[in-house]
Amino acid sequence: MAKLFKVQVQSHASHAAELKITSIHPDSGDVIASAGFALMLLYEANEDNELAETIDFELLMNENWMSENARGFIESVEILDRKKTGTTIRIEATDPKWISHLEETKKWKSTAFSIAEAYEESLPYAPKIQAEGSDPYAKSRLLPIWKYFALELLHGKKEIYWVNIFNKKAYIVDKSIDPVEVSDSSLEANEGKFVKIGTDIGVLHKRKDDWGIFNIEGANTESTYANGDKIEFIKFDIKNRFTYKNFELSHFLSFSQCIVFNPVVSDNTIELQVLHIHREQVVLIPTKAHALQLLMRPFHEQFNRGRFRKGFPLPDFANAYLDKKGKEMYDWTMYLDVVDGQKVPTELVNDIIVDFSLEVNSNGVSFPDVKDLSPSELLNIYSFEKWPQSKIKITVSNPDFLKGFEKSLIIPFVFNYL
Repeated sequence: MAKLFKVQVQSHASHAAELKITSIHPDSGDVIASAGFALMLLYEANEDNELAETIDFELLMNENWMSENARGFIESVEILDRKKTGTTIRIEATDPKWISHLEETKKWKSTAFSIAEAYEESLPYAPKIQAEGSDPYAKSRLLPIWKYFALELLHGKKEIYWVNIFNKKAYIVDKSIDPVEVSDSSLEANEGKFVKIGTDIGVLHKRKDDWGIFNIEGANTESTYANGDKIEFIKFDIKNRFTYKNFELSHFLSFSQCIVFNPVVSDNTIELQVLHIHREQVVLIPTKAHALQLLMRPFHEQFNRGRFRKGFPLPDFANAYLDKKGKEMYDWTMYLDVVDGQKVPTELVNDIIVDFSLEVNSNGVSFPDVKDLSPSELLNIYSFEKWPQSKIKITVSNPDFLKGFEKSLIIPFVFNYL
């Protein structure tokens, strides 16, 4: 990015500094007395400062994040003098450390601009998380996550995982948070703890076949999968947030999926409960083909798109059908044929599914309101009976098809056909 301004420190003391700003580019525009403009100015003064250690530069380029968080670092901005030779402004930071680097850096060039139209009020951010008890916000940075909220945590042995809601750079700056170094031999002993594997930091959890690290960062949720010597890194956007104060659990839940649990098998009929976590989740099972999709879901193998998991009567029967038809398990046409221009269930569906039924909101419970709940209040709603459920009953042609649905083996599982 082109440099727009030349900046010179006129004075600096404690929380405040006066800066003279001179345009050096025809497209610089005016100096703006905004928290976003001031935060960018201070951030760019040098590469070794508390702001640069705490905030990723990409967040400064995000309008939503800046609008919601800039005033957590900048208390006030005032234009003292505006002349042709330059503009003098006074910046007051929320903490002396956000501005302390101006003791050494007196001149620099900046790309600063005001990215947002308005900047919301925000609690001041501390440069370093203090030990719990000395920092009034310390406890609020640990959020209890019920394992059914996140696919990554579903196969963990714990029901609740305490996750730190903070930018990863804060872990590096903060000396009071000391992640445990883990190896393959110490994974079991450290599940649910704040750990470090290589350069990745988060809460250790059990997955179906290996282990993972889970954390909620400022701009995304991350999960680092640890499988022996192989570490994969996967990210998916949640929302550009910085701390738990601004973290919206309801938005996080919008990425969740229905959880199928509590299978009850009687002869050739299985009854399943479906846990709904987000109010937009509506289970639709309009045909036998959809019912079969639900039964096959636990037998999907993550790295084998061609066939279902072997060793159980139902997937073995389906795999034989796939071999016969030359199809793959992720091919929707394995459940449907086209006859005279109409999609009809395949022989596989008709050979397995006899009947099905769906009872929506079978427990008559409404979604709990999670907005602005404290961690202890959240713990009170982390139980199945506090969330709406549906009941699905499926009858199959052969009782053997229901072997393998034992709870300890493949239940619970996610069902995302909505």
